[in-house]
Amino acid sequence: MQFIRNRSTGCLLCPPDWRLHGDHCYYFSDITTERTWSQSQIDCKMMGADLLVIKDQRGFIQRSITQWRDIYWIGLHRDGDVWRWVDGEHFSGSLLGRTLQSQGSGRCVIMTGSDYYQNNCDTARRWICVKEAVRI
Repeated sequence: MQFIRNRSTGCLLCPPDWRLHGDHCYYFSDITTERTWSQSQIDCKMMGADLLVIKDQRGFIQRSITQWRDIYWIGLHRDGDVWRWVDGEHFSGSLLGRTLQSQGSGRCVIMTGSDYYQNNCDTARRWICVKEAVRI
């Protein structure tokens, strides 16, 4: 378990193999395991989480990905005619200042250490889950 103690919030805990940042826990899938976008979201749900929704933690995520030089599924996908995050929010058109790059007609999004790309949802990739840290 990873935890941080803060006088105003108490202690924040994450499960083993999860990384604490701010008040959220992040899971970076194992380097030997890859799943489709849907399988990745199911795996996250089974752990009480969702695929990564990018809000204000981009620097932390970018540093973590660059460290492993890999490609990850995130929780952005095409829902009918609109791009939507797994939490239901509509995509604003850019990912914290970055434009979504097109790679064919993919309906799901992958993230590298430097960019975001549309990708075929049935491609097997690593993934990132996020959930709120437990406060005790």
